[in-house]
Order: sequence, then structure tokens, then C-alpha cells
Amino acid sequence: KPPVAPDSASLFTKLDGMWWGENPEAGVFRKDQFLQPAIGFTITFPPGWKHLNTPQYVISVHPRQEATLLLGIAGAAADPEATGQKFIEQMRTKARVEPTSTRKASVGEFPAFVVTYLDRSGRASAYLHFAWVAMAGRTYQLIGLAPEKHRETLRNAALSLRPLTGVERGAVTGKRLRIVAARPGERLENLGARSGNVWSLAYTALVNGLNAEVVLDEGRLLKIAREERWTEASGADNRAPGK
Repeated sequence: KPPVAPDSASLFTKLDGMWWGENPEAGVFRKDQFLQPAIGFTITFPPGWKHLNTPQYVISVHPRQEATLLLGIAGAAADPEATGQKFIEQMRTKARVEPTSTRKASVGEFPAFVVTYLDRSGRASAYLHFAWVAMAGRTYQLIGLAPEKHRETLRNAALSLRPLTGVERGAVTGKRLRIVAARPGERLENLGARSGNVWSLAYTALVNGLNAEVVLDEGRLLKIAREERWTEASGADNRAPGK
């Protein structure tokens, strides 16, 4: 197969700017708040719960697994009630179950529709809540599973769903791989301080296949990581597969 690049310098040019680790394009957690700068929404999950970001859903789970809340995107903006009624009919046909309640609602200024089922399959009965919210050109779907004592917690988290502000979007950052040329007689520690490298000295040496105390040759290209702000341009240049 043909080489990825003809030489190291060309290869490093391809690597420069890639997100390292968490890709902000897919959304980031800041404690309990999830921010999605590319799509433009945020939601705050219950404090102390365990959070997970996947390509399909953002998930938050009670520490003792007593309750779960999922957030996904169902598609383009549509009437939440019509979407909910279609779901009810599917559940009726496939699972032969009926909801315990249905109601129109709102999340901030955005229309919503909530459907609730009672699940008696476990040791204790739990409610399964489905909610659809039409917001900023998309239909968001929230799924909550919890006993009655966690209903208010799920409700408060769901009501925190809203569009991302410009200030919040501008505050989203991530680590980006950068290529830096060494100066004459420079050491990794000095290069890291000059370039804003967030890796430790030992890790920088490991990634570059060097001894931590080596004196660098002038112009040697080295990989570092820098904390940088997410922008639409940076997201378009480094869009992760499947995100």
C-alpha cells in the first residue's frame, strides 16, 4: 500500500490539530453539565450521578443504579404530541402496553409531550417516562426510568435542557495534538513551557520516543498537546468518525 506520507514532516502535518482524547465535537461534561457545541444544546444532570456520553445517547445513572436518564435526538423538529402518539401506537402494537398517563408540557419556551408507563417487571415498580421536546430545529427525546421517589429529580434534569449560549459555546475546550519545532539546545521541559504543552515531561518524552533529559536538535519536530477552544472551524476540520 502507498505510504500515508512521504516523510515524517508530511506525516506530522496531517496529525497537527487532531483532538487528543475527548473530542469536544461530540460534547463535553463540565461536572454535571453536558455541553454540545456542535449541535448547540446543554443539559444539567443530577449531581452525584454517573454520566456517560455515547454516539446515540447522553446517559446519567444514579450511583446505586436506582434511576437512569437518557437524552438523544429523535430527528428534525416535529410536533411533540404527534411524535408521542406515534410512539404510543407502536408500544400498543409491539408490546401490548398502554401508558399510565400522557400530557402536553413545555421545557422553557419549547413545546414537549410526556408519556409514562409503569414497569412492574423488577423487584420494585418503576416508572418509565418518555418525553419529546421540539427545540431549535430538532426533536430531543428524553427517557427516564425510576421509582416514584426520583420523579422530581428526573423532572428537574429534563427541564434544564436548553440551547447553548454563545458564552458557553466559547468556553468549550479540548486537548489538540500540535507539532512544534525545537530551538537550538532546547530541552523538552523548556519546549513544553514555551508551547503550552499540557502533557507531563515524562509523557511528552514517551510520545516522542525520547529521553526526558535529551538536548534537542534545532528544528526537530515534536508532538505536544495544547488546551484549545472549540470553534465551528476546528470542529469541521477534525470531525470524529461517527460523531
